[in-house]
Parts: sequence; C-alpha cells; structure tokens
Amino acid sequence: MNRKIATFATDLNEMNMKPLYKPLLFAFTFILFAACKFGKAKEHLDFHQVKRSVHLRDSLNIKENEFAILYDTPFREMEIELDMNFLKATINTPQAVCQQINNKLTEILVNQSDSLTPEEAADKYIEQHKEDFLREKITYIYYSHLKGRGDFGLENVLNYRIEEEEFTGGAHPLTTVTILRFNTTTGDFITLDQICPLSSQQKLKEMLLKKLMKDKNASTMEELYQMGILDRTEMFVSKNFSLGKDSIEFYYNEYEIAPYAYGPCIISLGYDEVVELTASPANTKDKHPAS
Repeated sequence: MNRKIATFATDLNEMNMKPLYKPLLFAFTFILFAACKFGKAKEHLDFHQVKRSVHLRDSLNIKENEFAILYDTPFREMEIELDMNFLKATINTPQAVCQQINNKLTEILVNQSDSLTPEEAADKYIEQHKEDFLREKITYIYYSHLKGRGDFGLENVLNYRIEEEEFTGGAHPLTTVTILRFNTTTGDFITLDQICPLSSQQKLKEMLLKKLMKDKNASTMEELYQMGILDRTEMFVSKNFSLGKDSIEFYYNEYEIAPYAYGPCIISLGYDEVVELTASPANTKDKHPAS
C-alpha cells in the first residue's frame, strides 16, 4: 500500500514539463543558475497541519481465518495516522502558488487527480486504508503512519518529504520516503529531466555509482555485490531527490539497491560536480548568466 505514493510520484516525474534551468546554464556554478532563474530568495512559507488518526478492530472467525490460530485473540487491529503540512496562503505566499502545490500533494496522497481540499484528501486516504485492511487478509496488528513536511534547500525550492511507515506482517515494518520538489515562486513541480537532460543521465548514473562505491569503501563491483548492494538490480538514477543548498541528494529507499539492514541509501553530489551535466557546450558558448 505504501508503494502507491512513491509510484504516483514517479509518474509525475515522467510528465513532459518545460525545463527550468537549461536557458540559464553556463560555465558557472549550479547554484548561481538557480538563483538567477528563481530571483529573490523565498525561504519562508506558512503551513497548516492536517492530522487524522483511526484505530479499528476487526473480529476474526476462528474456523475460517487462517491467521486467527496464530494469535491469542480473535481480533485484528488497525492503526492509521496521518500528519501532513499543507501550504497556507499569506502575504508572503500567493493563493495560486499554495493551491498548485497543495493540489499536487493531495494528488499524490490519494493517487488520483481529483481536486480535493487537504482535509478531504486526508479523509479519503484514511478510508482507502480502512478498505484495504477490511478486504485483505493481513495480520493481527497493522499500522500505517504517514508524515509530510516541507524544508528549504536551494533558493526558492521547497523539498517536501513524505515518509510512510507500514507494518502488515513479517519481520519488520517498511518505511518508504517520497521526496517532491517545488518552485516556491510559481508552485511548479520540479522533475529530474528539468535538472539533468536525458542525454546526460547515463553520465549521472556513473557518477552516482562511483560515489556509492566510495561511500561504502568498495573498490570493485564485486565488493559491492558481496555486501548485497546492487546484487539484484542495476544502478539507476533515483527520481527521489532533494535540492539542497550545496548538493543534490539522491534517496534510495529500503531494498531498492541494498538490503534492509543498510536502511535507505543517500548519495550526495555537489553542484560543482554535476554542473557539466546540465547543458551541452553548444548551449553555453559565449553566453553570460542573466540576472
């Protein structure tokens, strides 16, 4: 169930959206490009918190339900908690910008594009999980905790982090983090292709792999495989990333490239390392940054 949010967010990244930085990519640092593009820095936004919580108990038929015999009680229990911050329009933040960002957050929350208020989306999220619990044969104790918070990094970029922890049985819960990026002056959602053109993403993947090997003190791929890292998948460029003040952080959830024991993998690349990937020389020759 928690994979729905991550999947929908990935679909958003695939949309054909106009590049944000390409017209301003020159032989300077990445941060300068962003500052030129977004103009005066906006590092204060107002949020309002939406919280929901429900605890349900579902009776088990001892004769019919295979899970009932595993526990000492004839009940299944479910706990769902949601705690998300949504933007609030103020003198600092126009209503249109707040509405655009909030609409994207509600889309991702309930995996659909209907226009819902944050409160309506929160209620629908709870109802969807209740239906899943009652329909599926999941274990005695079930919980889902979702938290959404925004944070600033690069000028005029809001990095919004949705963290969902679920337990539906097994040895441990599963935590999935989805990171979204928004231009705080327009409300536009920022995708990977807008930051790094598709033509440069193979090089970006190679840089991420090199940095991963360095972070794990591995000198060969075989050493990574022996750790259980990338032994079941190839390296890829995560579309789950945040734009920090000094670097881009690519976030890989549990199991994506490494065993659960390693937890999530976060690979950071400084803007000075990736600036060469953001445009071809033909697009930067004899040009100067706009102000």
